[in-house]
Amino acid sequence: PVPVLAAGGIADGRGLVAALALGAVGVWTGTVWLTAHESPLVDFLKDRVIEATDEDAVISKIYTGKTARVLKNKYIERWQKPDAPQTLPMPLQNLYSPMPLFLSTEDSYSCSLFDKPGLREYATTAAGSAAGLIRQRKSVRKIMEDMISQAVEIIGPE
Repeated sequence: PVPVLAAGGIADGRGLVAALALGAVGVWTGTVWLTAHESPLVDFLKDRVIEATDEDAVISKIYTGKTARVLKNKYIERWQKPDAPQTLPMPLQNLYSPMPLFLSTEDSYSCSLFDKPGLREYATTAAGSAAGLIRQRKSVRKIMEDMISQAVEIIGPE
């Protein structure tokens, strides 16, 4: 048999158990790590992930030309208007829409651009529907411990 990993909307032990119950051998998680203390994502975007609902993660092509889930913001709202230009295929969309998709604390230049008043409303990050499950910053270790202990609590220690 081919091993299958489940992905999408998994950020806790409930998602892990559901994936295992459906036959997956493990899970592939993404959004849950954005708010980890160890993540280089800038603090104001970590806060936005924590405040997000599952409906705040929208599908868009405006950053790269490829379909991706991102947290909606004013920039995305403008691109979703009927009179907005069509997105270009990758890699051309990056030239047309140079907004960064991930603001890292290690990129001081890009971060400085969003320190100006009102511009943070245009910043976003790639994030899936799991954003609606994340309510606080934790260490990577704590995220793993919580996910595993919640899964064990649901299925039992055996």
